[in-house]
Amino acid sequence: MLLISPSATSPTLTGQPWRNYVFRTAPSDALQGKVMAQLAVEEGLKKVVILTMDNPYGVGLGEVAKQALAGKAEVLAFIKYDPNKGDYLTELTQIKNLRPDGVLHMGYNDDGRIVYQQAASLGLDKMRWIACDGLYGTGMFKKERSTSSPG
Repeated sequence: MLLISPSATSPTLTGQPWRNYVFRTAPSDALQGKVMAQLAVEEGLKKVVILTMDNPYGVGLGEVAKQALAGKAEVLAFIKYDPNKGDYLTELTQIKNLRPDGVLHMGYNDDGRIVYQQAASLGLDKMRWIACDGLYGTGMFKKERSTSSPG
């Protein structure tokens, strides 16, 4: 059976014996993680935090970025979060207290919208954020309307 995937980015697909029958139209996370790290280094970030969803996609991508940063920038923390939690203030406060030059963020659009709104509320929008392709999507910087009535 032939498989063509637009989203199978796991590096573990590479080198599998059945790999001759699997094609992907998106690059491996092994490449994306290295590029994220390279961008951080090129922008002069010396101290970074890796903020990643606690799932195979996020952790795998974060590990590749961490390895690529070795000897080039200090990784102050590798913070994993539950993408379904809906509140990331604990993780973001930890980032704020670490005072990094930037954050490498591995997430999805749904959790990313909340992460970035909450990060801005803590003043973290002044630092450099480098995001993965999983965060791409509509409504990323759309303000959520309040459901409560004025009172």
